[in-house]
Amino acid sequence: KIDPNYKDLFKDYNISKDNFVFTEYNLMTSTLRPSNRHGGVNFAALKHDDGSRKAFISRFDDGELISCDFEAYHPRLLMDLIYKNYLNSSADVSQYKWITDFHAYKNDFYEWIGKQMGIEYKVDFRSEAKNIVFRNLYGGISKELLSIPYFLDIQALTEVHYEKLLKDDAIHTYEYHVKIDKNKLEPVTPAKVLNYLIQSYETERNIQLILQIGKKLKGKKSKLILYTYDAFVFDVCKEEKQYLYDEILPLLRGSNQRYPTKITVGKNYDEL
Repeated sequence: KIDPNYKDLFKDYNISKDNFVFTEYNLMTSTLRPSNRHGGVNFAALKHDDGSRKAFISRFDDGELISCDFEAYHPRLLMDLIYKNYLNSSADVSQYKWITDFHAYKNDFYEWIGKQMGIEYKVDFRSEAKNIVFRNLYGGISKELLSIPYFLDIQALTEVHYEKLLKDDAIHTYEYHVKIDKNKLEPVTPAKVLNYLIQSYETERNIQLILQIGKKLKGKKSKLILYTYDAFVFDVCKEEKQYLYDEILPLLRGSNQRYPTKITVGKNYDEL
């Protein structure tokens, strides 16, 4: 639903008579990570500083938009991949005790990994830890970090799939076993293999969530209106707000709340 005062952001033929706009998802990208665009608008890449986000409002007079954002989504998804890879190997289960310990203590990921990397605790502690983590996830693991079990196991995971790609000219996704051919990854690097694994696993988990959410919201007024990789945005009417917290949030967070989710609420998308 859009505020009629912002109609000029969209082409007239993209706006319905009751002021709704729509998008189209492309599920056939090379990494299997959906993209969306319609009428020149990419809803996953709306700017924060040009006011365009204010256009999107609740369809309900007493409603709100509620965003559920995953905390450290890719780093946590990798823990699942490491564990799934263990299940298909002959590794000693005690080697992966650090994963069960991490989830048991409900750790903040960036504080936890920051301490292991020896980052001095200060105001921008989490931001510094996040930058280092993502630089190593997508650019290759630095040798000095291989003493930390998290990074050592990511390196092992990467090597297993890189070798498989070189041998079989393809790798397969974890949930739906979709084949990703070697030619899609050219030029092939271990870091790119890991990137494709993460993004495809993220997509497959999110698609499963979307299907479950659809069942939960069947017959309800509230809607899932936007999916942007590590966030789900809902248009929620007042009487169903508690239902969202009780029924939908546990789905997103997963068993043992492996995926902590931050909630923001606003009258329009700009407030989220």
